[in-house]
Amino acid sequence: MSILNKPLTEKEAEMGRDSVASLNQEIVKRCTDLSGIQIIAWAGDLHLHPPEGYPFPFSGFGGIYEHIDCSRQYMLCLHEISALTKKPELIVLGGDITEMGREEEWGEFSSIMNTGICEIPTLPVMGNHEHLQLPEKERMKELWSEIRCPGWPDLDNPDEFFYSVIRGGIKHIVLDTVKLPDIVMSDRQKEFLSAELKEDNLPVLIYQHAHIMPSGNWTDGALYLDKDMIRLIDECPNVMGVFSGHTHKPSLWKYRNKLYGTFPAVAYSIGTCTGWGGIILDDKGIKGVFYKELFGESYDDCIGPRYQEGKYVFMKPKSFEKSPLLNPFFWYRNPNPRKRR
Repeated sequence: MSILNKPLTEKEAEMGRDSVASLNQEIVKRCTDLSGIQIIAWAGDLHLHPPEGYPFPFSGFGGIYEHIDCSRQYMLCLHEISALTKKPELIVLGGDITEMGREEEWGEFSSIMNTGICEIPTLPVMGNHEHLQLPEKERMKELWSEIRCPGWPDLDNPDEFFYSVIRGGIKHIVLDTVKLPDIVMSDRQKEFLSAELKEDNLPVLIYQHAHIMPSGNWTDGALYLDKDMIRLIDECPNVMGVFSGHTHKPSLWKYRNKLYGTFPAVAYSIGTCTGWGGIILDDKGIKGVFYKELFGESYDDCIGPRYQEGKYVFMKPKSFEKSPLLNPFFWYRNPNPRKRR
């Protein structure tokens, strides 16, 4: 089974939309009054590449792009998100939107967005793949003006893209977790984060591409650990959760009354499923975090081609303070095990 250069058919798109029915039923069961909730959808790790291939030898990570049409995967994802009965407030594009940050990859993204599959506003997050040092860096600001979606902020610095927006009474903070030389997060970005967390009393959600808590696969070798950033987040009572991609695997931790989650990848999985996710909010905070498998053919870095039934999972957070994976150099841990949350 291979889904390379296999365009998404209308029948497959319809089956993907139909696979969301059981998730819709579960959301109604958990939240009887849909008018009282918001949903923030997550679609990340798209790894879009040009359908016609690259003008130079390139096989992607371990030849994985010999097996995957990432444009097909993303279009299916948008069809499924659009089938949610409760329309999401936003779709967070959780980084690694492109494979190498090349112009033709951004062009493929723009082409998909212009199909009209899904009209939900999006928030872009930069991933490590957007930060590869390529010729496009020199004209990224110009390219941004050509491919940006409605509501996207200006790209003032292609090397470090961070911003905040307020939607539906919630402040959404987007951080850039590229690891700059010799530091983890620049002073400029830390000053921004500190100011944003002190500015008002709105509930806050933070989005970044790289994860700061382990997910359970080989990507944990590159955890994004910045003690100052972690302290700022921990000290702000308005932060409800921090959500990431990068791992190509879903996980959810609870640490000191905040949720730290990662969502599956749209392009390919690493020891799990491909898919997208969602955060359900009500007036009391985060009511639930779920992920949804893409329906049909997919690809896993560990086992190769696979078939997915399109199931959904509401994740139950594990206590990070009780975990042996907690690194006490970066994370506070209550010395009394009985008081660890």
